[in-house]
Amino acid sequence: MTPSTKYGKWHSTVGKVGMVSGFASFGLGFYCTWLSGADVDPGFQVGITIGGIAQVASQVIGWRAIKRYKLRCKQIDALRKGETADRDEDLDEARAKLVSEKETALADHVKSMISLYAVACGSPAMIRLVGIALPSAGVVGLVGAVVGLSMLVEPFANTYLQTAGHAAHADSAEDKDGKGIPLNEYYE
Repeated sequence: MTPSTKYGKWHSTVGKVGMVSGFASFGLGFYCTWLSGADVDPGFQVGITIGGIAQVASQVIGWRAIKRYKLRCKQIDALRKGETADRDEDLDEARAKLVSEKETALADHVKSMISLYAVACGSPAMIRLVGIALPSAGVVGLVGAVVGLSMLVEPFANTYLQTAGHAAHADSAEDKDGKGIPLNEYYE
């Protein structure tokens, strides 16, 4: 079961709180790192800022993706309500295109949230790990570690979408008559 299907509206509420908290933490972190006058190691300043920028970028991309997903769900639902017994090829083609765009938007959201966790949250850990394990590597070691974390996002997201995540979304979309219900209900 995935957070979005198991906890439904709770998932959406936590996401909204996370958006506000994420921007606030970036702003406060930026202030503490660059503007407060504290004596902070330049390598740490650069590394933590890269992580913060990755966090904000992942948040925005993920938010836009889920907005696209919700819109496609509504459009698919509108097409479904307008269906008649004599189905039209254009209607089938339009629906197939919308379903494909909906699935792409969901995949983009999942990848953004995995990136948010792996890259943005992993950057502070990598700063410390590189500092301990490879103290002479400096910023090059940090950039290498962040690139390594970034390379994990795509395969992890694809595995998730092909197994538990995609199956849970497909299962939750079915109603009793088998026609399905719009998944945008889970993200409102």
